Amino acid sequence: MAHEVPIIDISPIRGDDEPARRRLADAVNEALERIGFLVVVGHEIPADVTRRTYRAAAAFFDRDLDDKNRIRIVPGTVPRGYLPYGAVALAQTEGEVTPPDAKESFGMGPERLQQNRWPEGDDEFRDASIECFTAMESVMTDMLRVFALCLDLDEHWFVTKFEGHDSTLRLFNYPEMTQQPLPGQLRSGAHTDYGALTILSIGDDDPGGLQVRSPAGEWVDVVAPPGSFVINVGDLLMMWSNDRWLSNLHRVVLPADPARATQRRQSMCFFANPRADVLIECLPNCSDEQHPPLHAPIPAGEHRLAKVRASEPVASR
Repeated sequence: MAHEVPIIDISPIRGDDEPARRRLADAVNEALERIGFLVVVGHEIPADVTRRTYRAAAAFFDRDLDDKNRIRIVPGTVPRGYLPYGAVALAQTEGEVTPPDAKESFGMGPERLQQNRWPEGDDEFRDASIECFTAMESVMTDMLRVFALCLDLDEHWFVTKFEGHDSTLRLFNYPEMTQQPLPGQLRSGAHTDYGALTILSIGDDDPGGLQVRSPAGEWVDVVAPPGSFVINVGDLLMMWSNDRWLSNLHRVVLPADPARATQRRQSMCFFANPRADVLIECLPNCSDEQHPPLHAPIPAGEHRLAKVRASEPVASR
């Protein structure tokens, strides 16, 4: 069951070995059609970048709640700033009524847009987050090029749709559980992602982890080696591909061993979003007479807003 999500080396996308690039595209395409998830190695992000971000994030989340709430996200607005514990119930976006998710988070985006909200007097947190965001952009570009090869498009077809993107880096803190969780409460309820793709670092050897729905309908653990990233497609790529690729349900569970629930867990997610005005419609080579387009065209930003409203009164990504 640990091998449901394959581990794939993406380094060939940065080379000129065409057979290797073709094998990479075929392996990624198979994973996205079957389960919508893969684990990638061979990226160019140094381990020190994520380690620094985790350390800075832990220090931020250890601040007093009043201090963190000074940069709290206003529900329904651009998700920049802090969301306290219990402010989100992601399963609501799938129409499921559940207790709030057992986590808190911080979100930031491109500095060029000047929308970010930073805690006062913490340059280390700001600098580490910006450095991590920039590094994640490089992985995003690599994956967009791979996706284009998978669909027999010009290699930069998707890249052009992300020029001027407004993606979000979310830093998550799943604090120790000091009391019994509510019935049905998870660290993140079952949901699909709103955007095009997600780049996730799940930390090293943290207890209580990410699960994805297998083709057989079972929840399986995602196993990722240290330094790797979990990649999954979101709703927009599923619509672009006419459901050829799966925007799959996933969740973050509480540890099965109650003793391990006393330990903190951290993760970081880069939610890659195309420009809000990009029209998401079925690609011509993803439909034919037997497979007509399944989704009405919609601007990327409009789809995202609909998901935000589905999750209100909590703020979204």
